[in-house]
Amino acid sequence: MDLIGQMKNMDMFRKFLRGDVSHMCPYPFIPQKPPAFPVEETGFLASTPEKEGIPSVVIEKYFRELDEEKDAHPHSVLILRHGKLIARGDWAPYTYQLPHAMYSFSKSVVSLAFGIAKEEGLLSEDDRLVSYYPYKPAPFRSSRMGEVTLRHLLTMTSGAVFAEAGSVAEKDWIRGFLMGDCAFEPGSRFSYNSMNTYMLSAILRKVTGMSLTEYLTPRLYTPLGMKPPYWETCPMGIEKGGWGLYLTPLDMARLGQLMLQKGQWDVNGERRQIVPARWIEEATDGHIPTGSDGIAYGYGYQFWSFEKTGYQFSGMFGQRVVVLPQQDMVIAITAGSQEIFTDRIAKITARYFGEAAPRYGESPIAAKPGAHRSLRKVLESLAAFPEYGKPAGDKLTLREKLFFDSRNQALEQGIQRLDGKRYRLEKPSGMVASLLPMLISCLTNNFPFTPSEMEFHMDREEVKIQFLGPAGEKAHVIAGLDGTPRTFSLTLNGEPFWVGGSARLALDEDHRLVLKISLSYLETPSTQELKYIFYEDDERNGEGCVLLRFRETPDAAVAGKMLSDLFTGEDANQAALREKIRNGVHRLFEPKLKGSLIEEPSNPVSEKSEQEAGIPVETPGPAPLPSQE
Repeated sequence: MDLIGQMKNMDMFRKFLRGDVSHMCPYPFIPQKPPAFPVEETGFLASTPEKEGIPSVVIEKYFRELDEEKDAHPHSVLILRHGKLIARGDWAPYTYQLPHAMYSFSKSVVSLAFGIAKEEGLLSEDDRLVSYYPYKPAPFRSSRMGEVTLRHLLTMTSGAVFAEAGSVAEKDWIRGFLMGDCAFEPGSRFSYNSMNTYMLSAILRKVTGMSLTEYLTPRLYTPLGMKPPYWETCPMGIEKGGWGLYLTPLDMARLGQLMLQKGQWDVNGERRQIVPARWIEEATDGHIPTGSDGIAYGYGYQFWSFEKTGYQFSGMFGQRVVVLPQQDMVIAITAGSQEIFTDRIAKITARYFGEAAPRYGESPIAAKPGAHRSLRKVLESLAAFPEYGKPAGDKLTLREKLFFDSRNQALEQGIQRLDGKRYRLEKPSGMVASLLPMLISCLTNNFPFTPSEMEFHMDREEVKIQFLGPAGEKAHVIAGLDGTPRTFSLTLNGEPFWVGGSARLALDEDHRLVLKISLSYLETPSTQELKYIFYEDDERNGEGCVLLRFRETPDAAVAGKMLSDLFTGEDANQAALREKIRNGVHRLFEPKLKGSLIEEPSNPVSEKSEQEAGIPVETPGPAPLPSQE
């Protein structure tokens, strides 16, 4: 990286460490994200596990284990065998009907675009990178940068030092990449860097004369029955390539099945070669050792291995498609995992369907009595936050009965004390406390307002909160108190998000009223929890003070590791800075606000304001499970 770039990074680090994250980026935030619309179709023929040679009990145990793993946080899982959908599970309020942020999964789609463009004679892996940018910036170019080929970009062996942190500090990413040096001789070893894929995206735009989305729509998306997806762009308007793509789990499964079929797909009753079979074979070879564990031990052309016989599209926090040719299976997964890359979900998937798992037969097998019904019951009961749910039937233990009696008592007190009340919040100092999870804000440069006031309206079924900003900004949140999440649209800084809200009231050990609200950002891996603690205030004869705490999943520890690695890379001399960043992250990701009661609400939440906020009358939910009988 050049001297100017280093100075920009140092300034960015200083701002981050003092909590001034909203001014870290040198270029302004511009809303890009369009509203998402739920899909209705399932896209594949439905079948049962037994008809495709797998016992339902195996699938049921797999979903149960995913559900019970506390750090996994799965959102949606689709399982295909022989090209048919044999199981789908959505952890409410998440749904396969909405697109989800893919993160590094996006890289594999860039690889498919490269393979198609190569077949059209537009470029080759052996082309030198600088041949596409001979005048940018030639006088100061590193000699090693001049040796980088497109193959080095594809295999993450360029050694380029301009990494993801540089994209935050630099507006012209192509210039920043080419002005930088290489940490080692290109091709000599593996070093994961998302900016390699960005450069591939930029080159594809250059040789095709169109955006990546425009190029892929008639060649990939339309033949597969996919709507053109949203893909974030850089400040220069080029798709980010290495991240930024949003796909539905159904579209993820389509891409996996396309790979399993060696690039072929049925289009209007005719089998067509969408992606060259030879490219798929080369891209999934996994010939570059990564130093990772046995699941992701090798890397191809933007694809990771999945043990020795499979491969995967893989994005952080658990976004992946696992392709298992020996089992003739595709598994599409979205999640909000507490682990950045090879997580518990990947390990559980390998245990059930990988090399050590039984080799399932090709022919149908007999189903055990009740097996389909049992599997369906499990799939229909999945919930991201079961602690916010309803009582499990009428037959409760004494302990459960006392718990729900206490909850009902808190509910009655909450309605009496909070309905119609308005609170003024203190200005936070040196930290960010907005409705948008900090992880999303940092990755998209979107830092919405910090609330200055909030107003409650509630009944026995749900709570509605209107948040006001210091400049008159408004945001409305709805959360179900009856065990059923409410799905609504929330627009922050001009970008719309689908959110699922669940709420719970309780009394703590000091008999203070506590309101917890879980906001699941359904198109992302992130969930934010708002915890309100209401304090007695004798001078006001009652409920006068509130403390609001923010927490999110993936949490501060995970985000701290990700951001410290992002800012410092592999530099062994940056250990002290990494530690400072991780410590600072806790203050940013788990802020708190204090508030005091304003006696009379000035602008109560009304039906009109809900419509203005984009809260739909009919909200999307998971579609019915395909027939298992």
